[in-house]
Amino acid sequence: MKQGHILTESLRSKPVEVKTKPCYRGWRAAGLLLMLTLLTAGAVAGGLLGFTYSPSKPLLQMLRKTFLSSRVPWPNQTTLVDVAQNMATIMVTPFQSNHSWAVLFDGQSGYICYRPAEHQACFLRLMEAQDWETLQLLLNTSREQGSTIP
Repeated sequence: MKQGHILTESLRSKPVEVKTKPCYRGWRAAGLLLMLTLLTAGAVAGGLLGFTYSPSKPLLQMLRKTFLSSRVPWPNQTTLVDVAQNMATIMVTPFQSNHSWAVLFDGQSGYICYRPAEHQACFLRLMEAQDWETLQLLLNTSREQGSTIP
């Protein structure tokens, strides 16, 4: 009996090695299936919400001013007005040029941003009285034209 006791003691002192292999196949398939299900549900929900939402009035009004003159070529000027955000953007493309400059009137923050042609950044400054008048004129013109659109 003592020999058995000594034998078990000697077995306990040796480290026991257990090799395990992680089983990723089941989790990978479940994760992939869950991801595909969520993507499909998101696409369906986005499509349904996109079709059901139709605003009664357009959010942005766009005005294009083209000046007809035989003597002087005028630039193309496009004005985007967002009455809800109290903003207006004027973009001007000079005649025979692909580069345009833009002016953004932000009535909520009280700043005006001027971006010259061929520049990535804009010059920012506080709006002055004449800038506020210009913004109000653009907003009022957009409201008047918006009420005549069926």
